[in-house]
Amino acid sequence: MVEDLRSDYGYTQLLQADEEGYKESNGQQYEGVVFQDGGREVVYFNQLDIRWADKPYGPNDTIGVAGCGPTSLSIVVSTLTGQTVDPVTMSKWAYDNGYLAEGTGSYHSLIPDGAKHFGLQVTGATVKDKQTIVDALGAGKLVIAIMAKGHFTSSGHFIVLRGVTEDGHILVADPASKKRSEQSWDFNIILTEARQNAGAGGPFWIIS
Repeated sequence: MVEDLRSDYGYTQLLQADEEGYKESNGQQYEGVVFQDGGREVVYFNQLDIRWADKPYGPNDTIGVAGCGPTSLSIVVSTLTGQTVDPVTMSKWAYDNGYLAEGTGSYHSLIPDGAKHFGLQVTGATVKDKQTIVDALGAGKLVIAIMAKGHFTSSGHFIVLRGVTEDGHILVADPASKKRSEQSWDFNIILTEARQNAGAGGPFWIIS
């Protein structure tokens, strides 16, 4: 199913060198970054962190270019389990278990399957489930979203929704951009730019 979508829509999760996130994050190190402005503390990882940007995600891809899926999962698993699972470990697990879509990024099924593997509960959600997602964030759950072209990506990109502000804006942990992770976002932007026709129960996965 996801393979068909990939060929039909021609989208990719590969980070391009001309994207804002790449320019901002490339060569940086984000060790010890924790967000504390939401309902819960969230451990942050960036796929372009100099510690692993050039490390492999499968035989031909790197975490820096193709690793938004495993890095988003690292943020969620490390935050919710209290056990640090960094992007190198997560990317190896994802590749070993068949979730790398070579030359494109990760299959959407990486998110629910990976979260369950690490002992977490997962519920898929669509853009129609806006209130469910807001309530989940308010309760301290995290949500991984697969985004399409827009504010977060020129093509395709996984991000983490990590909280909701008093005025209803959404806080994110974007694995390609600490800057975008420090802004609050109108939820309608996220709903509009989420990947339509996402596989594996997405484009949102509520995780606890």
